[in-house]
Amino acid sequence: MKQQTSRILCVGDMHLGRVPSRLPRNLNRFNILPEQLSPAAAWQSTVQTAIREDVDAVLLAGDVVEAEEDFYEAFSLLDAGLRELIAAGIHVLAVAGNHDVMVLPRLADSLPGFQLLGRDGEWEEVLLQCQNGTSLHILGWSFPSRAVHLSPLESLPTLEAPAAARIGLLHCDLDAGPSPYAPVRSAQLRQAPVDAWMLGHIHSPSEFSASRPIGYLGSLVGLDPSETGRHGPWLMEVRSKTDISMQQLSLAPLRWESMEVDLSELEQAEDLPVLISAAVGDQRERLAPELGETRLVGCRLRLVGEAPAELDRVLAAAREGLDDFHHERDGVSFFIERITNATQPRIDLLAMSEGQEPPALLARRLLVLARPADDPEKRRLVSAAKEDLRRLHAQPLWSSLGERDLSEDYLVDLLQRSGRSALQDLLAQQEVAK
Repeated sequence: MKQQTSRILCVGDMHLGRVPSRLPRNLNRFNILPEQLSPAAAWQSTVQTAIREDVDAVLLAGDVVEAEEDFYEAFSLLDAGLRELIAAGIHVLAVAGNHDVMVLPRLADSLPGFQLLGRDGEWEEVLLQCQNGTSLHILGWSFPSRAVHLSPLESLPTLEAPAAARIGLLHCDLDAGPSPYAPVRSAQLRQAPVDAWMLGHIHSPSEFSASRPIGYLGSLVGLDPSETGRHGPWLMEVRSKTDISMQQLSLAPLRWESMEVDLSELEQAEDLPVLISAAVGDQRERLAPELGETRLVGCRLRLVGEAPAELDRVLAAAREGLDDFHHERDGVSFFIERITNATQPRIDLLAMSEGQEPPALLARRLLVLARPADDPEKRRLVSAAKEDLRRLHAQPLWSSLGERDLSEDYLVDLLQRSGRSALQDLLAQQEVAK
C-alpha cells in the first residue's frame, strides 16, 4: 500500500510592514526596488510556492505583522495572499506573537478562511483534513498580551496521543531563562504528546534534522545583517507520526553573509580590492546551490591575518568605494555592507630574530616552525608541544574537553598562531614602555 504524505508550508516571523535595514544607498544600480526585498515580497513568493506545491495548509508562527500601526498595510498584503490560498483549497492557520498580539486577531476577524489558534492564551487544537484523505492535528497558543513571563506549556491541558500526527505551533523564547516572551524549555516540548513543534520568535532557523522536528522556523527574510544565511519557509512532509521531514525553501529575495578574508598571502596592500572581489566571487560559488530566488546578497567582511604596510590607507579608499562594488552573476547581485579590520601588522621575522630579547627569541622559533617537516629543530619543537598538551589533557580540568587532534599539522598551526599572537603582545608592551 502506497504511503500517504501530507504537505504543510510553515512560515516563521514575517514582520509585514518592515523593510530590511542596511540596504545599499544606491540600490537602483542593481535594478532592484526596496519593496522587492521586503517580507511582503517573500510572502507573495510563499503564496505562489504553496499553490504550485499543492500543499494542504500554510502555518504562520506569529509576528506576522511588525506593529499595530501596520494594520492597514498588513491587511492588504495578507488579504491578497490569503484569498489566493483559500481559492486554491489551502488552509491557513496562525498563532499571534508578541509583535502582533493586538492586530492579528483583528486581521483574523476580517479575513474569512484565516484561522487564529489559541486566542487569549488558551490552547486550541483543530483537525485538519488533507487532500489525500488523511488528517493532522494542529495545536496552537497565541500571546494574550505583549509580555508573557510564564511558560505556555504550564497551561497545556492533558492531551491524549491521537492516531494522526499532531503539529504544535507556538511563538516563544526557547531555553532563554526568565523572559517576557513566553519562556519554554526544550524538555517541556519533548515531553508533550506533540510530534513536531514549529516555533516563532527567534530569527535564526533551526536545523530540523531529527525525525521529530522541534525548532525555530526563522524569519522569512533576513531583516538586518545579523540574520545571516538561508531564510524562507519550510516544507513539512508528514508520512506518519514518526516520519516527518523538513526542507527549507530559499524564497527570501535578500540574503546576508558574514565572511572572513585572510590577508596573510597579500603581498601588496594595493591588491586588496582584487582580493576582496575574488573572495566575494568564491562565496558566490559556494552559495550557488542554495540561492533559490535570492536577488541580492549583502556581505559583511572581516579582514584577518597579518596585513602588509599601507593597509590602512588602501582600506580607507576601499571603504569609500563600497557603493561602487557590484558583483553580479546569473541574476544575483552581491554588495559589501561593511568591512571590519581585525588584521595584525605584518612582522619581518628575520629582522626581528636578531638579538637576545624575548621578541627575538620568539621570532627565531617561528622561523623554525616555517622550515620543512623533516627539520630536526622543528621536530623537537613540535614533539615538546605534543608532550605538554598530552600532560594538560590528562589533568581533570582539561579532560572534560575530550580528545584533541595532536597531528603535526595541527600542532604547527597552533604554535604559529599562538606564537605570533604572543609576539604581537610583546611588541605592543615595548611600544607602551617607550
